[in-house]
Amino acid sequence: MNKPATNNLPELPVGPKPGWELENGGNQVEKPVVGEEKQSVSDSCVILQSLRRSRERWLYSTFPRFSTKTRAGKGAGLAPPPHTIQARGKCDLEIGPHIFPETVFYEVHYLPSSTSTHTYRSQPPNAVGSSWQPATPFNGSYKPYVGNPVQIPQGQMRDASSADVSQSTSSLQSSSAPLISSLDTVTAITPALINQVNAAASSNPTLANLLQLAAAGKASPDQLKTLGLLIQSLATPENTHVLSPALSNPPPQAVTSTSASTNLPSAVREFDLVIEFTESPSERWVFPRGLVSCERILDAPSVDATCHTIIKACFPFDSPSDLADTSREAASITNVQALETSSHVVNFHIRKAPLAVWDTISRWVGGEWKTQANQDLLEAINIPDRKYLAHNLESGLLLSQLQAASLNAHLKTLKPGPAGLPRLKRKTITTPRNGEVVEDATVLQNGGPKRRRTFKAPKKSATATPILCFSCGQADVPLIFGGRFCRPCVDSGKVTPSYSYATYMPSIANMPAHGFSSKPLPAQE
Repeated sequence: MNKPATNNLPELPVGPKPGWELENGGNQVEKPVVGEEKQSVSDSCVILQSLRRSRERWLYSTFPRFSTKTRAGKGAGLAPPPHTIQARGKCDLEIGPHIFPETVFYEVHYLPSSTSTHTYRSQPPNAVGSSWQPATPFNGSYKPYVGNPVQIPQGQMRDASSADVSQSTSSLQSSSAPLISSLDTVTAITPALINQVNAAASSNPTLANLLQLAAAGKASPDQLKTLGLLIQSLATPENTHVLSPALSNPPPQAVTSTSASTNLPSAVREFDLVIEFTESPSERWVFPRGLVSCERILDAPSVDATCHTIIKACFPFDSPSDLADTSREAASITNVQALETSSHVVNFHIRKAPLAVWDTISRWVGGEWKTQANQDLLEAINIPDRKYLAHNLESGLLLSQLQAASLNAHLKTLKPGPAGLPRLKRKTITTPRNGEVVEDATVLQNGGPKRRRTFKAPKKSATATPILCFSCGQADVPLIFGGRFCRPCVDSGKVTPSYSYATYMPSIANMPAHGFSSKPLPAQE
């Protein structure tokens, strides 16, 4: 997505208090012109350009870039490290005067990368008891286990296809400590290591699932081996323990062998909070870790109601501009004295955030204890003095540049229609009257001889028969007797109407069953 070109404009003038540009003797941006008055706030275009620059910085240059999508043939975009991503919700993000609608929040978990290790010497494992308790399923309420340090004998990274691996696996599964037996190096299970494993399992579902399977005795040899490598990668130098000479030297009957170098996973990074703006759908940004706290206000008393989430962070962020380097660690700000001169607190308001977004943010910050600790540090930061814009400018180069940049440019359609041939003009056709001569326009343009169009004369309609009295011949009088005679002729007796009578012919269906009777009907008195 192309960024708006506003970086070429000069810096906007600022002062120590509101209206400083209107005072006599105030700091002048340019040399004042004699007889020129200061422009109004709307004509100066300072507020408009300030809001545009601020919004563009939040969209394109404030957050570290996580990934970039490019079109085909435009080159490869920014590829993030191996990860799994899950969309948690879509809600409005409010930063100061800016509202970014339908901002998508993602939860990104990084996959462990493999690194080559040196060759190890194998020796028979020793069964060591332990009181390790597994973690609960990954549901956000992970309960760590605190126990006494336990010494674990040194083993060797063995091939899964060898016979001694199958024997050691059966003995490990029969023991009461499948998790500890999965470790292949000399490691001391200390409270510090347990807390580190619990913290990693709370943010990594894969590690939490392996811990649960190992505790239940349902983990396969490969899963136990992977779990041991993960815990070994999480162990710091302070958690490792050097064995005594008795344990470091194998017995005489032990057969030593060497194996090829094995790929061990590196330390699992903490998950990140990634956002995607609607105005820039081809880019995703990481909300950097640091001095951050969060709180929420429920919109309704119901359980599944949305909430108003507020994230307080120290700005500017102490993080790189992108995440191309997989060895980058999360930024952590703990020294408040170093932030007193250049940092201030920014509130990020997330309107109508679903519970999934709040759960991700609360785990990303570090829980209630971490939130309270960061809140105390944020309150101790000394906010720098505020600067105020000059809203009224005088006529000059700066005003001309701001006004020219504030004009709305005419946009061109992204997909214009096909450029076809010009449309031909339709010829006007007029209906000629009787006796008129119409000249052909085509003939006149070509300069040819004139032609006369001949039209047939319209047919004359037949004259209607006049309505007259058949006796006296008078017209326009009402006629009776079928419209033939007028009433005076009928009253005077000049007309003798003739009636036609229809002869009755009885049907066969109405005849009596015995036929016609020859006897005459009796006369009526």
